[in-house]
Amino acid sequence: MPSGERAAFKASRLSPTTFLIVEHSDIYEEHPFIYAKIVPDASTILLLDTGCGGATKDDEIEISSLREFIGTVKVDDNGGQPLNEGGKMRYVVVLSHCHYDHILGIEHFADDSPVYASAHAPEFLSPEVLPRHSLCEDLDIQTPKYTPTLLPHKSGIPTPGGSAALPDVKLLHTPGHIPDELALWDEAERMLYVGDTLYEWAHLPQRRVHRHLA
Repeated sequence: MPSGERAAFKASRLSPTTFLIVEHSDIYEEHPFIYAKIVPDASTILLLDTGCGGATKDDEIEISSLREFIGTVKVDDNGGQPLNEGGKMRYVVVLSHCHYDHILGIEHFADDSPVYASAHAPEFLSPEVLPRHSLCEDLDIQTPKYTPTLLPHKSGIPTPGGSAALPDVKLLHTPGHIPDELALWDEAERMLYVGDTLYEWAHLPQRRVHRHLA
């Protein structure tokens, strides 16, 4: 298995169940934060966002797929094992909002994994306006193709089979940055995961922030 030295992503543990994945060296200088919560009882990995799709400016990068990274690259904070070795666990993807640096990797998951977004402003996510609202149009890049299921405020996150909800996690509508912005609240670990609702540095590319609530 690859060591990750030539991957477009790096992962570190944030909590007993959740890892922060940072996409470094992306061509957009966004360095997006991606959160991966492992839920063994549901044989599922819950992802918040999918980043810039591995579009890297580093010619030495060999692994540019987020899905391949999660399934194959050893992570020191995970006992030296990949987060989803061999792809044995299924995926559920929640998108914090539709800006390009949060959705460009979605097509690696959309064919076989549920994708969820905020139901606060459905018209904002319609296919006709998504190229503009995602900023893909401004960058003259292809808008990824996916069909999200829109979830109401304070809803649970359905498992891949849809028969139950993943434990302890609630989806919160947090419009403000843009109308479809959301956050995930992990009640058991008292962690709030956001997209661009909060900024740690006002004018630096690497600006996403997680907060631990004591």
